[in-house]
Amino acid sequence: WCIWFPISFAGNGFAVFLPMMQRLRHVPSHDVMVDNVLWAAAGTVGILFGSTLLEAKSLGRKGTLAIGLFGCAVTYLAFALAKDNAVMVAVSCVNNVANNLGWGALFTYTAEVHPTELRALGCGSANMIKSAAGIFGPYFAGLFAGGVLDPRDDGSAGSASAIAPDG
Repeated sequence: WCIWFPISFAGNGFAVFLPMMQRLRHVPSHDVMVDNVLWAAAGTVGILFGSTLLEAKSLGRKGTLAIGLFGCAVTYLAFALAKDNAVMVAVSCVNNVANNLGWGALFTYTAEVHPTELRALGCGSANMIKSAAGIFGPYFAGLFAGGVLDPRDDGSAGSASAIAPDG
């Protein structure tokens, strides 16, 4: 379960972080939407690739999970170093492939390590942890980026700002 929280925390935070960074860099809204479609499509490749690797005798569940986690770590670093929008989008797509590859392995492995009579409880608890991390990840991504975007901000200032009280 210790792996479930950080993967969901980082993955959900990253999913929110890309459009936020694009907004800060004045990428047109249409391009942000197209980039998000590309990001989501890349994730399907990760699922297909991961399901194939899961059954490979040489890797199995743990090897596939390790590749997914390592791929996520490398792409998070590459994203942090990216200066160009095209590079950010390409890296985020590779990240989504790695993330979904890891999730495929983690879901499969989690179900297999619990005894049959506790499998539903084990998987349900892990999914609850995943959901909780999915709530906190985007919030902290905004904080790590220098503040959460003010909903009243039209993006013209080009910077993130803390949420200001209404009034």
